[in-house]
Amino acid sequence: AMAMETTAQYRAILKTGLVVEFFPNNEDTYGNPRNAILDVVENNHFYVFSTKAGFGSNASFDSSKNPNLAETEFKIGDETMLVNDLFRVVHDYFGHIKEGNGFRAEGEDNAWYSHQAMYSPLARRAMTSETRGQNSWVNYGPHGEFNRKASPKDTIYADQKTGLLPDW
Repeated sequence: AMAMETTAQYRAILKTGLVVEFFPNNEDTYGNPRNAILDVVENNHFYVFSTKAGFGSNASFDSSKNPNLAETEFKIGDETMLVNDLFRVVHDYFGHIKEGNGFRAEGEDNAWYSHQAMYSPLARRAMTSETRGQNSWVNYGPHGEFNRKASPKDTIYADQKTGLLPDW
């Protein structure tokens, strides 16, 4: 459900004329998340970090069992986008950029709150696991104190998992 609804949201974004590209050389050229917002607002352009270039800090797992790593019909250049690439775009677009929510702990929580309303109850559970689960681990988990002050490049991200957080 999350993959299907994310794909529909990505299609809606493309209808705005937004040009999506992967970061050149997998390096964040924005430097500051505010520059990503400005790129969309001023240029109708957005760079996204390719899932194939990084999916957690040291993830080692069977990717065939993760629906977010399935290929989609969309390409950037010669690279086929994965469902997680689409999710990175739509979550940043609708959760962060649309409302001006930051990318630190509070901004991530506000982005979840804004974006979760666009999903059905079933897909919302998966989307919540992806966003709030990651935010909780990154900002309040074993490396939380370090991560809350680190640059995106230096942040230690949670290894990716497939599952749903408990209802509570």
